[in-house]
Amino acid sequence: MTTSARPGLVPANLAQCICLANKQPCDLCCGVLCFMDEGIHVLFRPKKDEVAIAVALDGCVFKDNRKKCDGMFVLSRSDRTGLLLVEMKGSHLEDAYEQIAYVVNHRQEYTDIVSHLASLAPAKLRVRETSVIVSIGKINPRDREKLEKAWGIRPAIVTVQKPASAAPDLRKFL
Repeated sequence: MTTSARPGLVPANLAQCICLANKQPCDLCCGVLCFMDEGIHVLFRPKKDEVAIAVALDGCVFKDNRKKCDGMFVLSRSDRTGLLLVEMKGSHLEDAYEQIAYVVNHRQEYTDIVSHLASLAPAKLRVRETSVIVSIGKINPRDREKLEKAWGIRPAIVTVQKPASAAPDLRKFL
């Protein structure tokens, strides 16, 4: 579904960071619901009754040198609203945990988006917040548990091959 169907899914001052096409509004966007970074690409295929947008965070919403993750998919349907933070990493999964945790805990823009979505959500329904790391690297369960404890987050981890692997559909994580 197109972004024009639901332009209000992010605060108006961030609407210019919604992916519209390949490299529009920035290099992270590889389509309306697609991100690509470091040769890794992901996509989001909403179901028939859903509206989704992709928001470029790195280089669009966040233009500074502080920690940040790559992008975010926002999903809206009649009974649920959610957002999925996405970090694509060649390796160094430890950095990906730190980046996601920093966005969730220290980025006012993220807090503003969550608050905005909460105001749109049906009464008494929370915005579902989740995250995913897409990487060519692997992590053993013990190290993963340590990182989850250290950063207070539990992102899904998707391992892909680079550069020829098919883009994973991240819809199942939201």
